[in-house]
Amino acid sequence: MIKISCYKTTQEKLSRAFCNLAEKCYHSAIKIFVYTNSKEQAFELDTVLWIYSRKQFIPHGTIYDTWPEKQPILIGPELKNFNNSSSMIIINPDESKILSVLSVNANFDVNKCERLFLLYDNVNLLSNQDIDNIIVKSSLSNFRLDFYVQSDNNAWHVQRNVLQDN
Repeated sequence: MIKISCYKTTQEKLSRAFCNLAEKCYHSAIKIFVYTNSKEQAFELDTVLWIYSRKQFIPHGTIYDTWPEKQPILIGPELKNFNNSSSMIIINPDESKILSVLSVNANFDVNKCERLFLLYDNVNLLSNQDIDNIIVKSSLSNFRLDFYVQSDNNAWHVQRNVLQDN
């Protein structure tokens, strides 16, 4: 069963929320591919991970770097799972991006995926119901879907009763 976690934040907090999620995955030994909307966004997230923590570097790279297959956190706008990750973070996804990940794809096999994180800001027009409908429309059958929203004090809260159980 794939666990799909949807995290809604604000546009101002998106980069920081990404860094927190990437750090948590790294410390949990979860290799991830970060699917961005553009090359520019990939480089922006690469930069924010470089400056995120003074205490500890979080190893990462982009699909354009040398040896992307060695990166525990790989960032890029093309669905290329060079680091053979079992989990993915999709940044500000739209319906076509979600469906491209959930379809049968030679570059990323969603059936072998353990975790899928959708990280989006309040500018994103997809509602929780829209996301649920997109996933139901896909060929994915065995999944758990959870929704979280970030409060003003940066804590994450489960959004309960937003959908019927799958």
